Amino acid sequence: MESFRRQHDLPYRDVVAAHFTLAFGCDAIAEPAYTAHVSAVCRASKAIRFSCRYAMLGADHFDDSAHVFIVPDEGYAGISLLHDRLYTGVLEPYLKLDAPCIPHITIGTMKDRAAAKALCD
Repeated sequence: MESFRRQHDLPYRDVVAAHFTLAFGCDAIAEPAYTAHVSAVCRASKAIRFSCRYAMLGADHFDDSAHVFIVPDEGYAGISLLHDRLYTGVLEPYLKLDAPCIPHITIGTMKDRAAAKALCD
């Protein structure tokens, strides 16, 4: 996965390792409160077994970027439910309802959507 990212995820490959984003940072919440909430939710959660065998095209809502997403076949619901639990309490007002949460690991980012789709295929 990381070798694919080195070739196809140029904007982010050296910024962060492959991951599921479950909650975004929020400047409106003090870091200790944010960290305490996320830690409490995670401590109350069980491990999520997942398997990813599917790549899908993702489009960025902020610009014209296209993404190659690896999406879990197994564990999708568990990851989605963890996301939902994280967006309770202090994070509840910041849940974005304008786009669905699709659990994924981004492994490619580019401007050419056709090229991104070809990589998914």
